[in-house]
Amino acid sequence: MPIDYRYQLGFSWPVRSVSARLFMSVLGGALVGIGSMAGIFYRSLESKSIDQIQDTLNAQVQVINGQLTNSQAYVKAISSAVRANQQAGIQDAESYKQLVFEFFKSRPDLTMAVFFGQDAYQIVRDRPWFYPYFYVDQGSSGMVGHRLPAPYQHVRYSEIYTDDNYPTRDYWKAAIAARGDVWLEPYEWSGIKMTTFYSPFYNDRRKLLGIAGADVNISALAQKLKRTVTRGEGYFAVFSQEGKLLVPPPNFKFTKVTTDYYDFALFREAWLILQSRPVGMAYMEGQFLAYQRVPSTNWIAVAVVPESVVKYPIWRTVLIGAAIAALVLAFVVYAAVQYLNRRLQPIVSKCNDLLISDFSSNSSMKEPRHFLENSNGSLSGNSSETYSSLEISTLVQNSAGLLTSESNAAQDLEQSKSSRSPHRMDELEFLSFSFERMSKQVQQSFQSLESANQFLQQTVAERTAALDQLQQAQIQLVQSEKMSGLGQMLAGIAHEINNPVNFIYGNLDHIKNYTTDLISLIHQYQSIVQVIPQNMRSQYLSDLESEADFDAEELAFIEEDLGKILGSMTLGTERIRQLVLSLRNFSRSDQGMHQPFQVNEGIESTLALLNHRLKANSQRPAIQVATQLGDLPLVDCYPGPLNQVLMNLLANAIDALEERTARWDFPEIEANPNRLQITTKLVKSDSSQLSNSPINTDTVEIAITDNGSGIPPAIQAKIFDPFFTTKPIGKGTGIGLSISYQIIAEKHHGSLTCCSQPGQGTTFMIRLPLKQPPIPIAGVAHGTGGDSRAPVVRSESLETEGSTTS
Repeated sequence: MPIDYRYQLGFSWPVRSVSARLFMSVLGGALVGIGSMAGIFYRSLESKSIDQIQDTLNAQVQVINGQLTNSQAYVKAISSAVRANQQAGIQDAESYKQLVFEFFKSRPDLTMAVFFGQDAYQIVRDRPWFYPYFYVDQGSSGMVGHRLPAPYQHVRYSEIYTDDNYPTRDYWKAAIAARGDVWLEPYEWSGIKMTTFYSPFYNDRRKLLGIAGADVNISALAQKLKRTVTRGEGYFAVFSQEGKLLVPPPNFKFTKVTTDYYDFALFREAWLILQSRPVGMAYMEGQFLAYQRVPSTNWIAVAVVPESVVKYPIWRTVLIGAAIAALVLAFVVYAAVQYLNRRLQPIVSKCNDLLISDFSSNSSMKEPRHFLENSNGSLSGNSSETYSSLEISTLVQNSAGLLTSESNAAQDLEQSKSSRSPHRMDELEFLSFSFERMSKQVQQSFQSLESANQFLQQTVAERTAALDQLQQAQIQLVQSEKMSGLGQMLAGIAHEINNPVNFIYGNLDHIKNYTTDLISLIHQYQSIVQVIPQNMRSQYLSDLESEADFDAEELAFIEEDLGKILGSMTLGTERIRQLVLSLRNFSRSDQGMHQPFQVNEGIESTLALLNHRLKANSQRPAIQVATQLGDLPLVDCYPGPLNQVLMNLLANAIDALEERTARWDFPEIEANPNRLQITTKLVKSDSSQLSNSPINTDTVEIAITDNGSGIPPAIQAKIFDPFFTTKPIGKGTGIGLSISYQIIAEKHHGSLTCCSQPGQGTTFMIRLPLKQPPIPIAGVAHGTGGDSRAPVVRSESLETEGSTTS
């Protein structure tokens, strides 16, 4: 195409342009400013984010420590109360038991058990050991002690000396050896992570009286912590002094009873750092780790935050600075370009006037070619499979020939300007260069326009002739499909009628013989009656009856057989009558108008016409047909085309079933028989929608399901395309489903859909409105309301289309 040398005021490239040089200067300065700004704010924002993470972790540590401190103070209160009672001389075990229970009822949130254990004979003097223990019953098996009566049935009491012999246990010995407050290493109990706080208490002479304590629920402690660290990101974790996981990260699932830091790659690498100082910050594997010890237990609390969360504010600030710089840059460059435009406008206007006349001629020359491209695209869209690749390549070659003159002109211009390339000029030099080339471009453009007009006329004539041929071929194909379908249908009808007709014909000889014998007998009787005198008739008839006794069995057989023959002939004629009635219902004329029609009758008529294909034959048993026909009102439709759609879908289903079992033997098919399921039902519309609609929007659904091999997804997308078929040549043309789709979607304003899974059969669903909308003005197209695909294949009469397959 001709090269466009028009100059437009504004930016240009490369930097030899005045506007581009100005743009680059301002842009460079803005980038330097943005870089400086990013460097200044980076450290401050990073430090602020790290401090925020450390402050958030410290707040969580205070929450944990506060809960544990409450438990410590609570245990101290128990030991003080027990010591006060001991000093008061109370030695009754039940009193101490009640004292512990009262403390249990007022326990802190996380406390699961309350107790104290005496040293030998120090509190209750009538026994060496005494250890009242109240705890919350978890409903697990193997719980020690007994459950208290209502309303404290959720509480259990155990005398630990009786149930556990506590003086011999390590936890008792460790608490005595510590001679001070002790937090045990966390442990598992009934699916809960627990820890125990022990506090020994003494008399005034520093004699050990016993140990008070409480069990604390660490699992519940996790619920009191925040789920995220900052900006909705990050997580908290708490480890014991020995590294056991106490508070897991979010969404962590325990895969074993005891989980420790070694099960996490991040904490495994950072563990030595976490133990090195009470408070600190570390960076590993793209994560910031803030850590701090819990004062009361020496546990390690960790806050983990991704690096992106910390650095996001920095990038946000940089982007804001860049946006501000870009706005300033745009304003400065805009003002400069406006100033240059005012200086150059008079000259550029005259140059552009000539260029506009040149390119308007080129555009008018290109419009016919664009029309050709659009018409070619439209034609190929409707009949892409009709045109051969040879015709398309010829069209491309002709188009290329038309553009030769323009290409040569462009080459001449390139050669002539090689000494002064526009890319090496600024705006003023470019204006001078443009004037030198305009006159040649105008002349070349008009020559190209004349050639394009001639090519356009020739191409339009060729495409019109090709379109006429295509339409004739489509009409012939549809007519051929009609005749094929009509022949198949007549063959089936002849097969169905032939059996009863042959039966009737074969029994006519028997009826004729029986009738002839009876008439002959009557004639003999009449002749005898006339010849024999009146006084001898009784004797003669008596003799005749005695002679005929030996034929009584034969006469009884004739009477019985004649009745059976007449009954069978009646059934045969009734079968013929029903076939004729089904054929009449199937092929009823719609007279170009929709009318009330009972869809269930159409289905039964179509099944009657296809009965010869459903029967058993030498290759397979009969196809099982199950119908669930709902109670349908009359449907406003075109009965003839609708019956044809049913015929197409049922014939395709039978073909699919026969294809599935083509290589099976008879026993295999009997074990897994072919089945057809036909279902109809009325679907009521929403009453709220009916009030806004001028017509009844109730629909009738017809589902035809087979248990064939199914349709692959790649083929499902094409089954309604015209001329698409998977059958061998000669067995299907590929327009049956396309026409069926057109009948349902366009003629009945319904929908036809396919649902199939390979190996699980296929279901075709027809949805028809109960009432048809008013017939629109001719020429106004109807939408299908569903699939936007509109089949191209059309016929002037759809009532007798033949069945095809997808």
